[in-house]
Amino acid sequence: MLLIGVAGTQVTLFSQEDFNQDTGTLANDEHTVFTADDVGATLGITTGVGIKKVPNFSGLKYDTDSDDDLNDSVESARFGGVF
Repeated sequence: MLLIGVAGTQVTLFSQEDFNQDTGTLANDEHTVFTADDVGATLGITTGVGIKKVPNFSGLKYDTDSDDDLNDSVESARFGGVF
């Protein structure tokens, strides 16, 4: 996954397709949030440009379920974090 945007841009990956915010269960669905970090952060400067590079999901777990791997169960994505 390659996420490029304004620093702080987020994408949330879900293990289920039913991430309808109207149900009130969005935060309860298995998910992981990735955030594009400022490209100048390692140099101590702020550029406003963000990037997050995840070459593969092998070994990564969901934020909400540490027993479930991302590499075999991501079914949907949405821009933004979990509200």
